[in-house]
Amino acid sequence: MRINLIKRIRIIFWMLALFSYYFQCPFTFLSKLIIPSVFAFILLESFNFRIRQYNFKGIVYFYIFFLSTSMILSILKGTDISRVLRFYMILLAIPICFTIRDNDFIEEEKIFIIMAMMKSLMLVGVAVVLLCTKNYVPFRNWAKTYGHGDIYILQGVPKVQVKGNALLIVAFMLDYMKRKKITWMNIILLLGILAAGNFAFILGIAAFVLYRMGTVLFSAKGRNNCKKAVLIFGSVCGLILMLPYINNQRILKSAQSNRVRIEQAKIFLDTNLLLGEGLGNVVVSDNEYIGARSGGIYFELQTLYIFNQIGLLGIIPFYIITLWAAYKNGKEKLWIYLLYLFYSFWNPYCFDTTQMLAIIAILNFKEKHGKSKRHSNSLLSVPRCAWANEQNCSAGRQVIYM
Repeated sequence: MRINLIKRIRIIFWMLALFSYYFQCPFTFLSKLIIPSVFAFILLESFNFRIRQYNFKGIVYFYIFFLSTSMILSILKGTDISRVLRFYMILLAIPICFTIRDNDFIEEEKIFIIMAMMKSLMLVGVAVVLLCTKNYVPFRNWAKTYGHGDIYILQGVPKVQVKGNALLIVAFMLDYMKRKKITWMNIILLLGILAAGNFAFILGIAAFVLYRMGTVLFSAKGRNNCKKAVLIFGSVCGLILMLPYINNQRILKSAQSNRVRIEQAKIFLDTNLLLGEGLGNVVVSDNEYIGARSGGIYFELQTLYIFNQIGLLGIIPFYIITLWAAYKNGKEKLWIYLLYLFYSFWNPYCFDTTQMLAIIAILNFKEKHGKSKRHSNSLLSVPRCAWANEQNCSAGRQVIYM
């Protein structure tokens, strides 16, 4: 009875966290509910923590010691305490999210995908209105006024780049990996990603397609050659169709966005490479590309900003701990997480609650059971052991199921 009650409360906080995240635009007040909802969910998942998976306990202890020391030194240096504690909690909470092993995550899975689909439909709806009216100025003024992001049309293509879009790619990848085929839900999520119009999202989708193609090509050699040929042809055609768009976006961004990232990289890397400048370090610069954000906590190159704070002695243990924990859940989940890190590196979609939600979803999504894989109409198939925890798979030959 007690477990059921905790489960229900946990689902409520999960739903509240995702709804607040996805729909902080247009409902600004929801942004204040994201952090408490996520941390309440993590706290209620404490019964499902699997701390023992961290084999490198010495590295874990060193990481905690280093962060604690950096926190104390930053406070003594005069950095705002709330700012220091914010990054301290984030850098401790992210590894903790990797320890959550919820064997009853079905409802949370459904909520994650449903919320993402609702967000996608909203983005597509705005994009359609922009295409019909050809006037994005009112939308852009509204988004800028309330701090929701940006909405505009560039060379005839609508861009609905508002807050709460970053988890759509995670939802797309996980929903596809669960069923191993394209479904109408995949299509809705993909349309939402395209409506968002973020170049990093498109690169993320392209990387995912390449990953899936490589997975099928190098698994179960000599089997299902016809299906492999169809997969290769379809994937290559899709990538070829995307190349003109990717190249066009690269040219457009080279004038401004890429310049911003280059200047940010120079500033963030100008730090104590070993120790960093301390947790919560305030970056102050009169550089025209970063000056407006001096004192900010979110930047396009957020990963490098974290490096600016904790240096090599902090960032290396962080990635050893987290990537090893992801690997312990199977190579498929590790790759999905790496793809998330890839597209989030270029925008401020990491080292915050976005990353925590992504980790929890990636590591706890389960492979679909029920309908036999031998009779599935899967468009793209993979070895049966791939998505499940590889440690639970029996040794021996792998088979691509039809």
